[in-house]
Amino acid sequence: PMFLMAYPGIIARKLFDAELYPANGIATPNQAFPLLLQHTLPPGLLGLNLAAAVAACMSSLDSVFTAAASLFCLDLYRGWLRPAASPHEVVRVGQAFCALLAVLTLLWLPIIDVLSDQIF
Repeated sequence: PMFLMAYPGIIARKLFDAELYPANGIATPNQAFPLLLQHTLPPGLLGLNLAAAVAACMSSLDSVFTAAASLFCLDLYRGWLRPAASPHEVVRVGQAFCALLAVLTLLWLPIIDVLSDQIF
């Protein structure tokens, strides 16, 4: 099952080698999966695949934000900063912390683009 994630890239490399590695020497391997989807799926399924990818990214970010907010609220805020905080206050602090993490994530995106041209 682990190798199933590599198959689309291998197939795209074989099918679209000229587009991914042109003669000018500027390789674009990050475009392998989008190129494969554009040339093999009809527009409806392409949109559905895009929606699934966006939903998966949102789910992953939500999980990370929730875990980080839980750690902050229960370990730091309620453990050290305000041990007598009410549950309602802890929830509000968690929501504010999630919003802060979202803003920091958006501010970090341009820095990632400058540091590396890789997806991960």
